[in-house]
Amino acid sequence: MRVAGRFAPRSAFSEIRGWLSATGCALVAGRPPVCYEFLCGDIWAMVADDPNRRHALQTASMVVSHVGRRVIGGRHLVEALYAADLKRIATARFRTRLNEAGEAFQAAVRILDGGSAGAGDLKALARIVSPPPTVVKR
Repeated sequence: MRVAGRFAPRSAFSEIRGWLSATGCALVAGRPPVCYEFLCGDIWAMVADDPNRRHALQTASMVVSHVGRRVIGGRHLVEALYAADLKRIATARFRTRLNEAGEAFQAAVRILDGGSAGAGDLKALARIVSPPPTVVKR
C-alpha cells in the first residue's frame, strides 16, 4: 500500500496492455519478478552466438526472482502486503539466496564482459538457472 501511494503509476492499468504504456512500463516501483526476468529479442540477439553468455544473461535476469522465492511460506517476497508478512520471512533462506544471487550476478558480469566461463562461475550460474544443454564447460 505504501508503494502504491508513494509511487503511483504514470498511467492506468489496461485490460489489453497491462501496465505497459506507449513509453514503456508505467510502474515506477513495485514491479513483479517476471518484469525483471523478461529479455526482449534484441537483447537475446546480442549473445546468440555464445551459450555461456546466454546462460549468464538469463541468470542475471533471474536473481530478483531467486532471492525472494518462497521466503514467506510458499510466497515470494514481493507478495508481502503487511508488516506481519515481513516478520514471517525465512531469514536463513533469504540470506542464502541473497548470497547465491550475488555470486551468480558477479559471475554473469565477468562472463558478459568477455571473460571466460570458469568452473566456479558456471556453478554459481547453475544455482539460479539450470544450464542449457549447449553450455560449453571449460
